[in-house]
Amino acid sequence: MTNNVARSDQAAYTYRGGTVDGVAGLSGGGGLPTIASARDIGNIGAGFVAGSNGMSWSDARLGFDGLQSKQQGQWATEGQTTQLAERVGYVIGVNTFHTDHPIKSLLHVESGMPLH
Repeated sequence: MTNNVARSDQAAYTYRGGTVDGVAGLSGGGGLPTIASARDIGNIGAGFVAGSNGMSWSDARLGFDGLQSKQQGQWATEGQTTQLAERVGYVIGVNTFHTDHPIKSLLHVESGMPLH
């Protein structure tokens, strides 16, 4: 959000997002809608790209924290909520990788990685 947004309109920009019901791997349960912010969706997307390309979770974390460090100008790690959203996308992506590339997946199996 820029300073050019009228104060009366700033509330609309505070939380941009929407429901992700019906999206495989993201929808919750219990009859309540699952809501994700635009930032959550971006982090889920980043995790998905890493996982769907066969990257290990530890390598993905190193890259994500490297970007965070560059942006802050000092060594830093991303916040827990950011990491959780990235992990959601990563699990969806790595499952896609295993489905689409069964032979390659034998070379990229990381111990402890859940396959749903």
